[in-house]
Amino acid sequence: MKKILTIGLSVLALLATSCKDWLDINDNPNYVAEVSESSLLPTGIMLTAARVGYEYELLGYFWAHYAV
Repeated sequence: MKKILTIGLSVLALLATSCKDWLDINDNPNYVAEVSESSLLPTGIMLTAARVGYEYELLGYFWAHYAV
C-alpha cells in the first residue's frame, strides 16, 4: 500500500509540475497584437483596390477569353 501511495504521489507531482502553460496551446507566436498605422495603410489600400477592381478584372478575363 505504501508503494502504491508513493507511486501515485510521484505521478501526481510529475503531472502537476510538468507544464506551466498547458492551456496556452492555441496562442499563435506569429500573431501581432499591436500594429502601427504605417503598417496598416498598405494593407488597407491593397484590400480596397482588390474589392473595387474585382468587377473590372472579371470583365478583362472574359474579354481576353472571348477575343482568343
